Amino acid sequence: MTGSLSVALVLGAIGMASPNVDVGPAERGGRDVAVVWNLDEPDARRLSILVLEAGKVNPPIEGAAAYNFVFREKDRVVISFSFTAPPTAKPEVSYAVSGTNIDIRDLEALKKLIVGTAPQTTAANVMSLSVGNTPRTETKAVTDDLIAGGRLTMTLSLKDKKGPGPNEQEVTVYSSGGIIFRVASRPPRLTLSSGIAVSRAPDPSVTIVKTADTIVFEKDGKQQRAYQQMILLKDKKAALQPLQTLVTYANFQVRDDFYLSLGIQLNQKVFEEPLLGLSYRRSLVGTMGVHAVAGFHFTRETTLEPRSGFTDGMKPDPTIGLTVDEIPTTMRRRTRPFFGLQRHF
Repeated sequence: MTGSLSVALVLGAIGMASPNVDVGPAERGGRDVAVVWNLDEPDARRLSILVLEAGKVNPPIEGAAAYNFVFREKDRVVISFSFTAPPTAKPEVSYAVSGTNIDIRDLEALKKLIVGTAPQTTAANVMSLSVGNTPRTETKAVTDDLIAGGRLTMTLSLKDKKGPGPNEQEVTVYSSGGIIFRVASRPPRLTLSSGIAVSRAPDPSVTIVKTADTIVFEKDGKQQRAYQQMILLKDKKAALQPLQTLVTYANFQVRDDFYLSLGIQLNQKVFEEPLLGLSYRRSLVGTMGVHAVAGFHFTRETTLEPRSGFTDGMKPDPTIGLTVDEIPTTMRRRTRPFFGLQRHF
């Protein structure tokens, strides 16, 4: 089936199924989907799915992939039933939309579709329906809103009159049986998760090191020789490195699968060095999902107190006997980029 024919079939099916349906672009996040049941095709190709999304037609989905197709809550759906049968045969396209919590009305609708239908017609009987008859198509739009996490069940059947004279009755000569499709669940508005993060935040600290230079000085009236000391602010260079603790995230839905993520490190006080970013959620099995997040890490980094007179690389007077604890430091706020991966259940 060519791309232009697919477009024509999808949009044409929508228009024919319901003249009042707007055949413009589907609602944001949704697609135009045509479920095609062609009785004249062999079993393996009888069901096909045509999807039009953002003006682009995807290749037809057939076989097992078609039966496992997952709808979206905002999809605009039409059901198309193609068959060859006598002119007296009446096609019937039925569907039922059910949610995650099935109520009495849902059960009654499903009963009509599945329990009340005739057994599927054999291949030989299908062939006998088509002999010497003209192909026809019956199309019906799904006008009920799909329910996230629910089901769409459809049944396609043919009815014809059978029996002699006054005993003639309308009977079901073909039924597809209940064909059930799943509707994807809606992304959660809030997720709590834990994961890892890598940040460009350094972890500076003040230390006193010995240099290779030796000096001679007097102390307590005696001449002494020692290695020259130097004050250093080590590990001050910003470089991408993993945070040495798990991060707990709260993710707030912004749109579809995009979230605003707030992270807190488990080995710190709340909001001591928070992480804030935008994440993309990918669903896994059941309610599980993963978030890939990128944003900013608001750090508290050690630096030398400017008013103390001490500077990075300074060589102190050896007669003072200076220790690290005697060097004044302060904490400065910095904003560093970070990336993270988190998982929620």
